[in-house]
Amino acid sequence: MSKDAHGYFHFITSHYYHGGEQAGPYISSIANFPSEQEAIIGARRQIFSVYDPADINVVWIENESF
Repeated sequence: MSKDAHGYFHFITSHYYHGGEQAGPYISSIANFPSEQEAIIGARRQIFSVYDPADINVVWIENESF
């Protein structure tokens, strides 16, 4: 979690979810959050909004910038 010069919070996750039916890993385009709590919710959404526990072809892609 970090805060930029404009007061917005940003998150980074250690891995990205790449579902078997997706062309590539899901990476959220929402980047600026007014509070730390909202940034945490954004990080959770990045992982769990597309997560399918029944997907047997899922791949977790390591975020090399983490």
